[in-house]
Amino acid sequence: MLTAQVSHLLDPDPVRALDLIHARLKEETVFGIGGILAARLRCFAGAYPDLVDQVVHDAALGPWLEPSDDEGAHVDGLALNGFIGVVLFLALCEDTPNARALAGSWFEEPTASRICHRALLRVKGFLIDDDAKVRERAAALLLTAATAAEEIRVSAEPDSEGLGKAFSVASKICATVRRSCENHRARSTRVSGPPEGVLADVLPILSELSRFREPSIVHDAVQTFAVLAPQDPRAVLGCLRGMVDVGDPYAYDSLAQEATIALCARYLAEFWEDVMDVPDSLTALREVIGVFVRAGWPEAIGLSRRLGEAFR
Repeated sequence: MLTAQVSHLLDPDPVRALDLIHARLKEETVFGIGGILAARLRCFAGAYPDLVDQVVHDAALGPWLEPSDDEGAHVDGLALNGFIGVVLFLALCEDTPNARALAGSWFEEPTASRICHRALLRVKGFLIDDDAKVRERAAALLLTAATAAEEIRVSAEPDSEGLGKAFSVASKICATVRRSCENHRARSTRVSGPPEGVLADVLPILSELSRFREPSIVHDAVQTFAVLAPQDPRAVLGCLRGMVDVGDPYAYDSLAQEATIALCARYLAEFWEDVMDVPDSLTALREVIGVFVRAGWPEAIGLSRRLGEAFR
């Protein structure tokens, strides 16, 4: 058992334990052992953030982590997640310099390694933290990754590996945002859903990804809009309009039209007073519905008629 090989390092004195783990991680070559020790750092990160931050810095340079970038290597996902979790906690909750720089490097090159891909998913819980600063930092990391993915999309050759990786990153980002918002709504007793300000944090991220017109990506965004629309109906509607257009594959997907038309219907019921006197918002609503009308969906045709009758 790998755990047995490091049990002697788990000293009851926390500072002494950190010193022992630090020394071992600098030289450790076995990924499994390094992962166990790195995950153990989370136990100390809240009480000794500065000390753990230095350990994280040196651990990231240690040979134990090298297999994480080898596509052919078998890597214990739980051990890797433990290390990523410690880094993100320090970077987002404690704002320590080494962890902040390390996390930033992952999200600046989100297609570079398995760590980057896992970090995109692990940031989920921080995106809806009750602390606004934590949410802002998490959103900033995702926006960095979204910007990098968009730059790759613009420059990559059609059907290239780079383009495929950019779409994969965009998919993970949108899925992370959606799951964060839905999970918070599921466990929250607050009618308002996710904390106020989440919309302002995530809308720039989804806007940055608006040219990734893969149906699954757009669908995650639409489901996120459905949760966050009450925070700012007009802003959500504007972003929604930027993600759907006539002829897009999304317009011909049955689940897509169901979710999007259901959201648009809420604008005639819940949010009508927010948009009825705003020409840009009404135009956006008509155009989104029109995307699905042109695709021939009866529900969209019916909603378009209801919108027209609202002005009679």
